[in-house]
Formats: sequence, C-alpha cells, structure tokens
Amino acid sequence: MDREKRDHAVTDRSEQNRQDTEAGSFRSPGVAGRPERFRPGGALCGCENRSYGILEASADGIALLDLSGRILKMNESAGRLLGFSSPEEAVSSSASAFDFIVPEERDRVIAEFARTVQEGIVRGVRLRIRRRDGSPFEAEMSGAVQRDPTGRPNGVVLVFRDCTDRARAESALVESEETYRSIFQSANDAIFVHDASTGEILDVNEKTTELFGWTVDEIRARPIVDLSSGELPYTQEEAEKKVRATAAGAPQIFEWRSKKKDGTLFWAEVNLKHAMIRGKPRVLALVRDVTERKRTEEEVRKLKTLVDNANFGVAIADLEGFIHYVNDCWAAAHGYTAEELIGENLRIFHADEDLPRVRELNDRLRELGEFSIEEVGHVRRDGTRFPTLMNGVLIRDPESKPLFFGATAIDITDRKRAEEERQRTERLLKDFMDHSPTFFWAKDVRGRFTMANRAVADLFHRASKEVVGLTTRDLFPTNPKLVAEMDEKDLRVMETGETLSLEKSVLLGETARRFLIWKFPLRDAEGTLAGIGAAGVDVTEQRELEERLRQSQKMEAIGTLAGGIAHDFNNIIYSILGFTELAMDHTEKGSKPHRCLEQVREAGARASDLVAQILEFSRRRETERTPLRLQRMIPEALRLAEGSRPPRVEVRTALDPNCGEVLADPTEIHQVLLNLVANAFHAMREQAGTLAIRLEEFSTDGGKDPRGTSLAPGRYARLAVEDTGHGMDSSTARRIFEPYFTTKPVGEGTGLGLATVHGIVRAMGGAIFVESEPGRGTRFDVYLPLVPAAPARDRETTNDKKEAERGAHTGRR
Repeated sequence: MDREKRDHAVTDRSEQNRQDTEAGSFRSPGVAGRPERFRPGGALCGCENRSYGILEASADGIALLDLSGRILKMNESAGRLLGFSSPEEAVSSSASAFDFIVPEERDRVIAEFARTVQEGIVRGVRLRIRRRDGSPFEAEMSGAVQRDPTGRPNGVVLVFRDCTDRARAESALVESEETYRSIFQSANDAIFVHDASTGEILDVNEKTTELFGWTVDEIRARPIVDLSSGELPYTQEEAEKKVRATAAGAPQIFEWRSKKKDGTLFWAEVNLKHAMIRGKPRVLALVRDVTERKRTEEEVRKLKTLVDNANFGVAIADLEGFIHYVNDCWAAAHGYTAEELIGENLRIFHADEDLPRVRELNDRLRELGEFSIEEVGHVRRDGTRFPTLMNGVLIRDPESKPLFFGATAIDITDRKRAEEERQRTERLLKDFMDHSPTFFWAKDVRGRFTMANRAVADLFHRASKEVVGLTTRDLFPTNPKLVAEMDEKDLRVMETGETLSLEKSVLLGETARRFLIWKFPLRDAEGTLAGIGAAGVDVTEQRELEERLRQSQKMEAIGTLAGGIAHDFNNIIYSILGFTELAMDHTEKGSKPHRCLEQVREAGARASDLVAQILEFSRRRETERTPLRLQRMIPEALRLAEGSRPPRVEVRTALDPNCGEVLADPTEIHQVLLNLVANAFHAMREQAGTLAIRLEEFSTDGGKDPRGTSLAPGRYARLAVEDTGHGMDSSTARRIFEPYFTTKPVGEGTGLGLATVHGIVRAMGGAIFVESEPGRGTRFDVYLPLVPAAPARDRETTNDKKEAERGAHTGRR
C-alpha cells in the first residue's frame, strides 16, 4: 500500500474511533476470560485492543455516563478508587454517579456536570468522592461529551483521579504561603522585595506603607531614590550597587537617609539579604526607622562626652567594688590615669579610718538604692587625704536586678577652706558688730528680724538669737504708733530701693532714748530684694550735750549781761557807800541818824559782796580744777541763792570742818550747789519747810554705803541736800537726771539743771544719788573724791570756824 493510501486508512480508523467514542461504544480487545466492558458487540480490531489496554492500564478512573448521570461503564481503576472489587460491582451498586459524591458537594458537582454537557468539555474540577465504606477522598475530574454520528450528545466520559496527597501538599503549600504572607505583613520592620538583577521593587509589606506614607502600588511604581533623601551617598545608583552586591552573595547592613511621602527625612537601618522566592532570585531589604535610636545614641554620646569632661569625678563599679569606668576628673583627683584604675577596687581611695563610714554608705546604697551629698574622706595616690562630697546610686537592669554602683565625687578642699575663711570672717564681723556701740539689724521682706547684734538685743534685754524671727510689733507691743511708723519706713525703703535716715525718740521701758537710724535695702546675689538692713546710734547724750552747749551759751550771754549790770550797779553802790560815809562823818556817833547810816552802810557792803560774787561767776575762763574746801563754797552758794529762798523756808547746815579737799572748779561747784538748792526751794515754795545741808567724809572699800549705793573704793566728801517738800514717786526719781525731763510748768524749768549736776559730778569721778517719797521730801547725796595727798586739816581758819559754827541761817518772816 502506498503512503497516500496508508495515511487515508489511518485517517479512516481515527475517524471511526472518534465516532465510536461519541456513540458511547468504547471498544476493548477480545481477551479470553475478560469481559468486553466498553464494547457494545462484535470483535475488536488491533487499534481498539491498544485503546482498551491503555484504559485498563490507566491509574485514573474512567467512567461512561449518560446525559442524566447514570453510570454506564467504568474501568478497573475507577472501581478500585471507589472501593469495589470490580467495576461491575461498582456500576451495579449505584445507578447514578452523583451517589458517590459527598452530600455537601453534590449540588456543585451536578452543576459542573450540566456545564460539561452544555460546553462539551471541562477540566480540573476538584471534588470529594465517597468510597464504598463511606470514607471521602479528594479527586480531580475532567470530562468530555460523547456524541452520536449526527453530532448530538449521547453521553459523558469522566476521568478522575485520587489527588488526596497532592491536595495535602497544595494545602501545605497554601498554608506555607499564608504563613509567609502573615509574617511578611505583620513584621515590625518595613520589607522590600527587589528583583536581584534590576533592583526593581516587586513587593512591600504593610509596615512599609505605614512608614513611608505611600500605598503599595505607589511604592512599586517608584525608584528607590524617591524614598531617599537623594543627596550623596543616598542616591539611586548607590542603592542599586548595594542590591547587586547583595545578589552576588554579600549581605549588607547600613544606615540610609530615607524620605517619607510628606518629605520628612528620617534615619533607617537597612538589612539586605539574598533569597530565593518561588524559585527566583530576590533581594530582601528589611528597613527599620532608627531616628529615635540615633537621637538616643547622640544623647548618650553627648552625655558620655559631658561625663568624660565633667569637673567632678564619676565612677562605675560592679557590686564587689571593682571599677569598670572612671572619668578623667576622678582619676586626676586621685593621682591616676583613667586606664590605670580600670579593674582596681574602690577601697584604694579610702584610708583605714574612713572604711567604717564607707561601709555604712554602701549598706545604705544596697538597701535604699542611693545616698546623696555625703562628706567622705578620700586618699590620693601619694597618700594625702582630701574631703569630697559624694552621691551614690545603684544601677539596675530592666528587671530591677542590681548591676553596678555609680558614684560622683567632688573635691571640696577649696570649698572647705573657703567655708572656713567665710566662717572666720563671719565670726570677726559678728564680734565686731557685737562689740560695736552701733545698733545693727536686718529684716526680711515680711518684716521679721533675721539678724540683730548684741547692742540691739541689750536694748530689749534679750539674747540676739531671741530677737531673730520677731517683728517690730513684738518688741513694742504697747506702742502701735511707733510700730506703724517704723513699718511705713521699712516699706518705703523696699519700694524705692533708697537709703533712708531718720532721728527718732523711743521710749524703752520708762526711759526715753533718742536714736539716729539709717535704713537701706538688702539684695541677694541675683539682685532680688531680700529685705532691709539698718544701723543706728544712740544720740541721746550727744543731743543733751548740744542742748547743754546751747544752754551754756545762753548762760554765758546772761552772765555777760549780768556782769555788765553788776559793774554799773557796783559803781552805784560805791556812790552810796561813799556818801553814806560822808553823812556819817557829819552825824554824832550813837545818834539815831548815825545808827541809820550804819545800817545803810552795812546793807551797801552786803550788796557790794553780792555784786562781787556775780562778777566772779560771770567771768569766762577755762575749767580749772584745784583743791577746794567745800566748807567755804557752800555758804557762798547759799548767799547767791538767798534771793530765791521762799519766805517760810529755813536753811540749816551741818558742815564737818575736818572734811578734806576735793579737786574741783569753783564755778562747777557753784552750779551743783545752786541747782540742788534751787530745786529744793521750788519743792517747798507753797509751804513752810526746811532745807538741810550736810557735809562729811565717807570711806568705802568698794562695797555699798548704808543705803545700798555702789561706789568705787576710796575716800569721798559726801554732800547731802535734803528738803521737806512734796517729794516724788519712783518712776519720776528714775528719770530725774535725764536731759529735758522736768516736772515744772512751762517757763519755770528746762529739765537741764539736774542733768548738768549729774554730768559735772560724773566728770569729777564722783556719783550722785536721789532718794524721795511723795509727801516726805527729797534727798540728794553727792559723792566727790577727796584729794589723796591732802589729809583733813587739823586747823581751821577763823572764817571756816565762823561758818561752821553758824548752826542755822534763818530767813525773813
């Protein structure tokens, strides 16, 4: 047979086979002992025998169904897959192929069968089939419609296979893919998947979109440079170079300056790794935002630089005290380098006598976790000791487990030296202020005393520390007017910031004192107002002296005037005396006119003596103390005061003729006597009374006189002036010698008389005391030191005897 005819015969057989198949008559070879399952009748040709062999040898199940799904025929593999011993048994067990489908998938399979009939073919349908024993298995089915010679469907050939293992593998693969995607999407780092050869971005996870602000599609469509700062070395070329190096087997970790969608730049740590994904080479880029870490690292770097260069020592040691770190300041303070101290124990910095203190602090550190500002002695390399202020802290891990000891130390040698110098200066200043007669005090802005020197404290009979914390109101509780005035002055100083001076008379107890006060603002080191300071001096005596000077000037003027008048009056007296002498020469002695003229002459002589005393008193001369006998001065003073003696007042004297001399100025003695006598006359001017003046010597060894008067040891002339006037109470008696203090009405006294007496007596080294009771008179005792080299005279002059023997000087009635 030629080639053309052979090809035609094959074609004819193929067509016939196709038609037989479409007619539902699978042909099988006629083998003895084997049923012809797919042959409707007749013998099989060679080609049909080969087809049958293929069908029977197939591991896939093959079944022929009619258009309703009824099983017509199946091969042995189909029967075996369904759990039957033969295909015939399987066919006979069920009329419909759908009975072998698990119930929950039966509707879907029926729909797929209908689609097969309609479309003519279906492939790769997954379903679950039940075996004879009811157990299901995963199967994959394909089908084709069989047609008759006219082309009409007359059946369906189904091919199915058990794909349980493949389904399981596919399920595992899907699960693996899902796991990979889950890890991929839930990673804390941004992940890029790059093409290993081109560097193109193929995929990113959700973290990447969160970090950069772009969507997945936007990132895939962009070059790497759009996600970078673009500045060298963060360029597209550099990124591609790193990807290629990683694809060649060189993993890399580096930092990259990245950029978000809104343009914000941030630091990222990039970890590039080569990977095979679905059999293709890829480069994974794990990107982590390390901006905070970089900032922390920068802060740590700055902190380390700060600690390394701090001007105080820093050390870190383990729990056994072995050093892990010291800064240069710590090392230099102890005479070492930092490298020399690593591994040494902290004990080398302490002398044996300091170790108990160190152990105490270590125990506190272990118990409380820290100690602060403790003074601890340290030892240098050369053995010298120095004081430090230390702080300690126990460094713990995140689980609070103790890891290290941290300590700081400051060499306070200079500070302690400065503190000692400051304390020394403060002591000197305090001693100076406490021994100064000037009053110093300070107040805070609330008006409370923060400092007062001893002079201030003594004013109020308190200790200095008792004044601190008090206010002006506390010191003057009964003088609200003074308190208000002082507080107003303080407020003015604080408001204006200017110094204020004032002079104020203050009643302390029952004594009035006059003070000159300066107030000024106090500021702290920053210039903030901290309070006010004040200084004051007692100017009471100074003002008294000034007033005494003015009074002295007035007396000097009066003395000058009196001297001038006395000179003129003396000339008149001389005329009277002269003409009286002439008249007496012309009268007979013993006659009445002569006797009258004698009285005139005697009166003129007394007037002449009085004028002489006035002239003597009014003479200006320097104070010149000479030894004087008071027995002579007292009568002279009484004669001068005779004109002011009240009419019913009697003067009595008792003058010891043996009383020694005193070193005194006659004018000052006259002032003392005249002031005492004048006060006594004033106290008795409304009534009859007696003025008693006594003079006697008094000796003491430093004790007290019979009335309790304190005197220095020695011999004195005691002059007592006592009247029977109205007297005075104790409060008045305590103030009697104060300048300007007087009980006399305005115009009758200046309050300077007894103050002058007190000043003269004190200047002479003596003392004066007063004793008085209301209604019982007053007594002044004046003590004047006797001249040491001049004992009492044994002899007296005639005039002294005459004055001493005069028992009483009776006044006019």
